[in-house]
Amino acid sequence: MTGWLRRLLGRDRPTAAPADDGSAAAAAHVREGNNLLGSGRLEDAAGCYRLAIKAAPHHAVAHVNLGFVLLEMNRASESLPVLRRATELAADSADAHYLLGTALQKAQQSAAAVPAFERALTLKADFVVAHRDLAKALHDIGQHVRAKAVLKTAVAIDRRLPDLHLFLGNIALHEMELDAALDSYDRVLEIEPNHAVALSNKAQALLQLSDFDGAAVAAHRAITIDPSLHFARSNLLMTLSGDGHTSPQAYLAEARRYGEMVTPAKPPLVPQRSADSPAPARPLRIGFVSADLHSHPVGFFLEGVLAHWDRGRQMDVIAYSNRAAGDALTGRLKSRFNEWYDISGLDDDTAARKIAADGIDVLIDLSGHTGENRLPVFARRAAPVQASWLGYWASTGVPAMDWLIADPVSIPPEQREFFSESICYLPDTRLCFTTPTGADIPSVAPPPVVARGYVTFGSFQRLTKLHDEVLTLWAKVLHAVPGSRLRLQSKQMQDPMARRQLLERLQRVGVEAARVELAPASARSAYLAAHAEVDILLDTFPHSGATTTCEALWMGVPTVTLAGQTMLARQGASLLGCVGLSDWVARDEAHYVELAVRHAGDVESLVSLRSVLRAQAAASSLFDAQRFTEHLQTALLTMSGRQAARP
Repeated sequence: MTGWLRRLLGRDRPTAAPADDGSAAAAAHVREGNNLLGSGRLEDAAGCYRLAIKAAPHHAVAHVNLGFVLLEMNRASESLPVLRRATELAADSADAHYLLGTALQKAQQSAAAVPAFERALTLKADFVVAHRDLAKALHDIGQHVRAKAVLKTAVAIDRRLPDLHLFLGNIALHEMELDAALDSYDRVLEIEPNHAVALSNKAQALLQLSDFDGAAVAAHRAITIDPSLHFARSNLLMTLSGDGHTSPQAYLAEARRYGEMVTPAKPPLVPQRSADSPAPARPLRIGFVSADLHSHPVGFFLEGVLAHWDRGRQMDVIAYSNRAAGDALTGRLKSRFNEWYDISGLDDDTAARKIAADGIDVLIDLSGHTGENRLPVFARRAAPVQASWLGYWASTGVPAMDWLIADPVSIPPEQREFFSESICYLPDTRLCFTTPTGADIPSVAPPPVVARGYVTFGSFQRLTKLHDEVLTLWAKVLHAVPGSRLRLQSKQMQDPMARRQLLERLQRVGVEAARVELAPASARSAYLAAHAEVDILLDTFPHSGATTTCEALWMGVPTVTLAGQTMLARQGASLLGCVGLSDWVARDEAHYVELAVRHAGDVESLVSLRSVLRAQAAASSLFDAQRFTEHLQTALLTMSGRQAARP
């Protein structure tokens, strides 16, 4: 028995709802139900409460307690009519309205949960957990400012409740208010020093500030406290994948430890497909699992693929979204899928059972170890064939993940040993960028060096990629190109602490603040227009750009990239090779500086390239969604056994 609602309500019995309606039989059933609930016999307790309701249909306590028990058994939808009736019978019970809000939230109806929580707070203003859960519901529907205000009210009532500070930190992290996020997580740790979730989330905040060492320490400590905290291990793997120091062997070892941890001891839900398994005679069912089916790099790359999906190849596409909220891109993506399911409110076992029951033939993970991933669902083997693609850049470490979809540049054959998955190679590129469209998409502007007389280097990469080695190399470029400037734009730049720390780090490697322009994130059209302020992008390493590189190509801006030794470090080389810019790919750091200096000194070539690069990119495999989708569908047919592999 979880007991979580009982603890939140702060009492040993489910609720102290209004007085008995006078039925002795009903009261006896309720007492028996309470005793059974106390001993963990939830189903039997529910039976007693139902008997009480049968004996006295207007018995408020029986309705409230039955709703509570159903919530304890994760049967939120079943509890809803019971709790709605409870609020009718006990209109002045804060607990009844709170439980209704909880049921609505667990049933993924956060908008409807808001008035229920608000009614509970009208009746009981100091109901701290109702404040907290109202804030969660508001956050779910995108009302982050109100959510923060509600949480601050709750903190004023009881500042010793760790969950309040934790959630305040999470909202601040979501909004890239990194100083506030770290302060909130530290407050949690003052109250509860071994709070593993706070440590894991603190690791995420530190990673946003490029503090790889601090992030690794926090993540390791979280895992030491709670080895079963799978998202803490994912945070650690994210940190190790881009810190520039962890070897591929060490990363894979840690990823395999993650895979062992999330793999249940019980048999898989679905048998793995064997070489002699017959291919299904019906249309293939291809499932996609992601929390990023919105205005996110995954959504941007996926939209063009779905738009060119060849329905004639007998392959249906089914979405399993791990995010309840959406935006305009979510709506467009949803229209491209045959079926769409929200699994954000389902635990791993329930989500895996649903996918297995849906008869998915190939299940594709679009997240890897990024935020809100559902890798534990894949660990349960929800489909006979499972593959990771698009949203991550290294091995998942999950034994039940059969394939990782890549291209020969991003994973050369000699590097396949650093993956727990088999590698499925697409012929040109593992990524295909969706061409930006719309009236607000700006035209290509001339390189600013023409009007300014000096070269502006730039980066639109998030701050997590800008570790000290990157800044040191960029400083060498700036020193080698007299008068040049550096323009950096990302969502982290809206945080004063992040800006201050970045300028201090640049100063330490010899770049004066006067040569640097920092800009926060903006709406996509304004962000694309900002490429008119940059002559050449400088790529990060080992975490090279993907979305930013593609968007820059579309805006006519080339990127100098460094081809490293990992999939993550080679994706820039793969993308530029697709569009015919292999001469912008450096083999080492000295060559990186050499290329940046050479291209910066050839203004005539910069002007010429700027005028043709959009068309050059549009004609390449990187932007040819129809060609890419044909290759992807062929790979999926091969994985499923519907089509023989190419020799």
